[in-house]
Formats: sequence, C-alpha cells, structure tokens
Amino acid sequence: MTSRFTPQWVLVQWKVQKGSNLPKNQTNTPHMKVYSINYTLKAPGRNYAPLLNAIRSLFPDHIHPLDSCWFVYTSVTAMQIKDLLTPHMDVNDVILVLVAKGPGAAQLLDSTSVNWLNSKLPID
Repeated sequence: MTSRFTPQWVLVQWKVQKGSNLPKNQTNTPHMKVYSINYTLKAPGRNYAPLLNAIRSLFPDHIHPLDSCWFVYTSVTAMQIKDLLTPHMDVNDVILVLVAKGPGAAQLLDSTSVNWLNSKLPID
C-alpha cells in the first residue's frame, strides 16, 4: 500500500539539547529559520559531490527530501547561504534559496522529512 502524506506543518518548540548538531556559532534563537535550497547543476557530468558535501558540513541540521532540494535550519541569511555554496558550483549552475514557512503539503514525502519540517516550520 502506498503511503501519502499531506502534513499540516505546525510550530513545535525546538530546544537545543546537549550534543546538538548545531554549529557552535549558531544558537536556537528567534533568528533561526528554515531555508529551502534548490539547485540545477548544468555542467557536463554534473558533479554533485562538492555541493552536497558543503551543504552537509555547513548546515548540519538539514533534510534532503528531494533530489535537488534541501531544507536547512540556520541563523545565517539566504544571501549568506548562497554565498557559502556558490564556490562549490560551476559558474553556469543555478541556485535558489528561500525562507520556508508553513503550512504546506506533500505527497509521498518520507516521514523523517515530514517530522523534521513539522518540528521547525512556523505557520504565519
């Protein structure tokens, strides 16, 4: 049987706990936001490894629910995210970074991603 998720993303208080994977320069403050990072790599061969490794190392609190889409929880801005990631891309690759907010909907999204989004996205 195929599972279908249409989550209503709700705000759940999230606290930094001992051993949290947030970088030392980030704290759980009102300035923390969820950003959606989306990209299209256009270079021949499309070497995703440098970009994927950069996202994983720079933003340890993340999910990767779709092939070219990540969500990260961070205190840096969208422009800073773009500036941090573009050195790991070719000059003709495309990147889009947006603040993510709920509510939202998804179909066939894995439960780990749904739970992560539910725990971090505010509803405005």
